[in-house]
Amino acid sequence: MASTLNAVTRDSGVTLHLSDDDVRDFHALPPLPRPEPEDFEPPSLIVTDIVTGRVWDICRFIDGLGCQCGCAVYAEDITESWEAFLAEEEAAARQPPLTSVSTTC
Repeated sequence: MASTLNAVTRDSGVTLHLSDDDVRDFHALPPLPRPEPEDFEPPSLIVTDIVTGRVWDICRFIDGLGCQCGCAVYAEDITESWEAFLAEEEAAARQPPLTSVSTTC
C-alpha cells in the first residue's frame, strides 16, 4: 500500500508516494528540539518514491508559517548521488581484500 507525504523542497514542494513502512519510519523520527540549537542537524531518512523511483532524503523541520511542532517535511532529491554511492559500494565489494605483506628481513 502506498501513502503520500507532502514535502517542501529547496525550490518548491513535492508529493512523495511512499511505502507505509517509510511513512511509519518518518513519523517515528524524534521531535525537533525547541529552541533548535544553531549547529543542529535533524535526523533524516532515505526513502524511494514508489511511483517515480526517485530517492529522497527527508527530515522534519519547523516551517515558520504556523506549524511550530516540527511535523512539516523537508525533502532533498538525492537520486544521482545515491546511485553513485551504491556504485562505489558495489565496486568496493568486488575488490579483492588487501593482504598484509611482511617486510622484515
